[in-house]
Amino acid sequence: MYITLDCQGDIAIGMFVEITLASRKLVTFYDRESQNGRKNAGVNMAEKQQNERKATRFDGVYQRPSRSKKYEGKPDVTYSIDYYDPHSGKRVRKTIGSRSKGITAEYANSVRQGLISKAKKEVFEGIVPQQARHVPTLEQAWLRYRSDWLEATGKSRLYQDTRCYIKHIEPLELNHRPLNRITVDDLDSFTKAKRAEGYAPQTVHGMLNLIRRIMNKSVKWKMWRGPLPFVDFTMPEFDNERTRYLGEDDLRKVFAKLREKSHRTWLMALLSLQCGLRFGEIAKLELNDINFADGTIFIRRPKNRRSRYVAMTQSIQEALREWLQSVESNPKNLVFPNKAGNVRPNADGAFREVIKELGLNDHAVETKDRLVFHSLRHTFASHLAKQGYSEMMLAKLLGHRSTVMTRRYAHLMPETQRAAAEEVENLFNMVHPASPK
Repeated sequence: MYITLDCQGDIAIGMFVEITLASRKLVTFYDRESQNGRKNAGVNMAEKQQNERKATRFDGVYQRPSRSKKYEGKPDVTYSIDYYDPHSGKRVRKTIGSRSKGITAEYANSVRQGLISKAKKEVFEGIVPQQARHVPTLEQAWLRYRSDWLEATGKSRLYQDTRCYIKHIEPLELNHRPLNRITVDDLDSFTKAKRAEGYAPQTVHGMLNLIRRIMNKSVKWKMWRGPLPFVDFTMPEFDNERTRYLGEDDLRKVFAKLREKSHRTWLMALLSLQCGLRFGEIAKLELNDINFADGTIFIRRPKNRRSRYVAMTQSIQEALREWLQSVESNPKNLVFPNKAGNVRPNADGAFREVIKELGLNDHAVETKDRLVFHSLRHTFASHLAKQGYSEMMLAKLLGHRSTVMTRRYAHLMPETQRAAAEEVENLFNMVHPASPK
């Protein structure tokens, strides 16, 4: 069949054919792009899955393969942990390390368990993370140390420590320094400055020891967590071993003058001489500590923290009976209270005045060679050592935990040592008899 079309029909058919061809090209283009898109999406999804954090067999431990880094022919793996902080309840994420660095899932798990256990223990003990609170200054730590320790427990060194802090530490910039910013260099500088001012090593040691006690207490009270700079600091060395003691003639002169100046100081000195007591032990004596029926004195809260009983001589008993009749009642029932009714911080000036008047320290070169109140205790131990008492017995009478401190009196036991040496020699000869001549 043959159909004739005019010109207008030819034009219409031609346009229709062009539109049809264009539509087919457009559909082909979109089909091709769709295929490429699906292909690219598949690649991206594979990459995403490859680099996605995956759980391990340990709770809270995850692994993530690297996109580019290889280890032993496979993608390197980085391990991380995930847990909730017991302090704040916030989620914590930490990267532990990669397999190429020797990190394993087991190791990451052990780190996680350690962190959680430590945090739980701190919560139980009431420790607040250091970054979550203000670190106190040395001054703030000192004020609490004085009120909650020295004053609250009635420490005899309250006056001494307060005087030392006000005079030597309070004027310094160190006083306003946070505890976590006090370094070993600061302690070295403090030591050099005080030595340059003419203070003896023993005196500087006492200043540093006060700072150390303050910082130790602040850690114990959880005011901060340390570390303490004293761990890496070397304290000044000194020899404070007092070996000088009073002879019989000097003792008579000293006690005769003391009785003229101060009945109280005379009796306290007599207690130190005849019972071997420290001044602090005498100053803290209470009425209930004196037992005239048994002839003993109970020493409570001594320096070594081991309470003990000491025997009273007849002269001590008589002197104490006389003294107690004149002592006014005080809230703490102290035998030798100060004017405020509290424990005396140190010996009054009467003893020093007597020593000075008698000129007993005129030729003393070193501080340790000067006669002080504590020298009466050394006199007690020295005379007993000369009488042949053993180091063990001296340690018991003086209230020492061991014989280390009483070895200073060993040189006063020549006869005892010689007898011991002869006994050892006899034992040796029994085993190895001398060769016959």
